[in-house]
Amino acid sequence: MGKINQRILLVVIVISVLALGLLWIYFNPSREALKKRAKERVESMELSEVKVAILYGVVIDKMRSINDVNVILKELEADLLFLGYFRWRGMATVERQTDVYGVLKRCIQQIKEENPNLIFVGGLAVQELNRVEYDPYHKRIIPEEEVWQMALNPQKYGFNMTRIEFHKSYWRVPGDENYIFPDILNPKFQDLILSFAKAQIDAGVDALWLDGLFWQAEVFYRLAGGREHKAIEEALNATGKIVLKIKEYAELKGRKIWVGSNAQIDLPYPTPKLDFVTVSPTVAEIKEKRLDEDRWTRMISKIKEKHGEIPIFALIEWSYPAAPLAREIPLGVFSQYLSREEQRELIRSLDEFFQEKGIIFIYPVHGGFIGRDATKLAFSSYYKYDALAPEFQTYEQIKELVKK
Repeated sequence: MGKINQRILLVVIVISVLALGLLWIYFNPSREALKKRAKERVESMELSEVKVAILYGVVIDKMRSINDVNVILKELEADLLFLGYFRWRGMATVERQTDVYGVLKRCIQQIKEENPNLIFVGGLAVQELNRVEYDPYHKRIIPEEEVWQMALNPQKYGFNMTRIEFHKSYWRVPGDENYIFPDILNPKFQDLILSFAKAQIDAGVDALWLDGLFWQAEVFYRLAGGREHKAIEEALNATGKIVLKIKEYAELKGRKIWVGSNAQIDLPYPTPKLDFVTVSPTVAEIKEKRLDEDRWTRMISKIKEKHGEIPIFALIEWSYPAAPLAREIPLGVFSQYLSREEQRELIRSLDEFFQEKGIIFIYPVHGGFIGRDATKLAFSSYYKYDALAPEFQTYEQIKELVKK
């Protein structure tokens, strides 16, 4: 009887070990298995299939509940939500004081429960750092001295300008000393950008928009006084490394992340393989309520030549709060200088124009800075655009265009 019990015990142990092994394999799949999962996931929704894209920045700003956001997404039959979260200046303080990414993860989960096929696009600013930063992935405060070591020093790349001279005379907005222009070639800064991206990927974003990804190459272009310079090429190579590292991290998580940025068409060096690019009407085009067809035809041709056949999204751009007056940014002109009827008319004409050009118009539903001198504020309080606000009232027009 004792031997039988021993054999039964041995069988139970063997079965338990096998079961644990199978569970380990399931929950710790190989890199190839993760890639396969990511591929299977992305096949269920493609950027090229997006019909309705809306700007809603950001979903955790508490202007509306997630239930209200879901109502908007349903009404507009949105396929893509652009800049549902955007990591830029000032966020370091918020992120170290509150569980921003935990909140974001719960919000995305709620949105996906109601809109399972929605593509949620997060974003982050590559062109600046707070003087005291925060790494949200490693949950670490980065002191000013360490941040300053990541600042761009043009002299290092052969230009006649020191780091301090550059930040005082070239980059700084008068009276705004809280931000630093980082060096995209600095490995520590590349790691920090990856941490910003990891935090959003872990929260559940489907895509990332990297604002200002090519700014340093463009700065070098202006400092060099020409299109060809070794430093420009090096800066563009660094952008490729960042994009690749973001995608590799997503693969390790068994996910596929689309990465996009502003279109770069002017510099004569290869750019990273992006999944989508964004473009915007100019301030002049918004003022005149008419797009320059020749400019757009040339721009689209250059984008396809430079980036290939990838989705092009158009939005009415804005800029960071410290610098611009409303008249200096497209969204500022759109919101402050056009009447409500003119805004509705322009949205109609932009939608028609972009459809003819094969561009996806990101409808301006909520978000985007409207200028520090703005007098028409959303709900009399917010320096951001909102289509439902009584000051603007463009939401019904957007709904009408969506139905078409």
